Amino acid sequence: MYRISLIIGEVYQKYLPLAEQNRVQLNLDLGENNEQVDNPKEIQQELEKHLDSALQRSAQGEITVSIKNHQIIITDSGTVLSGPICALLSKGRVTVKSRVGFGTSVRINLEGSASEPNK
Repeated sequence: MYRISLIIGEVYQKYLPLAEQNRVQLNLDLGENNEQVDNPKEIQQELEKHLDSALQRSAQGEITVSIKNHQIIITDSGTVLSGPICALLSKGRVTVKSRVGFGTSVRINLEGSASEPNK
């Protein structure tokens, strides 16, 4: 088992210089989270993929990475995606939603695995 906060911390440190270079404020909201996962590489890959995508879409603004209800949530306040694009990005453990005035939210479910058919 691997603590999810350590995975997020590593990814945050990796992407912070890129965020600062792009004038994007990168925030963490982990609270007192002790959640653990048994598939850290899979979670890290999903997190990096969607955080990188959010940073590429944002010219400026704010991106927050948080943990809530057994999900990693990446919120990008400055980007709005169309319904079809959200549907294309939503698969397996990932759900993408976007609304004008609210931005884009990517939720990565920590329970189960996208590659486990019984869950």
